[in-house]
Amino acid sequence: MQTEAKLISEMREFEDGMDFVNVNIKDLRKTFPNKFVAVQGKDIVVYASSMDELMTKAEAKKIDLAMLFIEFIPSKEVMFIL
Repeated sequence: MQTEAKLISEMREFEDGMDFVNVNIKDLRKTFPNKFVAVQGKDIVVYASSMDELMTKAEAKKIDLAMLFIEFIPSKEVMFIL
């Protein structure tokens, strides 16, 4: 069973990944257009054209995707109207 401190640390790392993508989205669009990326802290640890491929690559590298921030990087800005 995980300790509260470890869970908080993992949640912060997930949030760091989310923040990294939000801050760097323009650069990521140039480098990873139309790709799924898995972010650990401030590093892209694996990327792929599909979620299945991302999972396969992560498994080959023995990367646990459960606690990583995963995002699709569209080639152009997307706006959602709710």
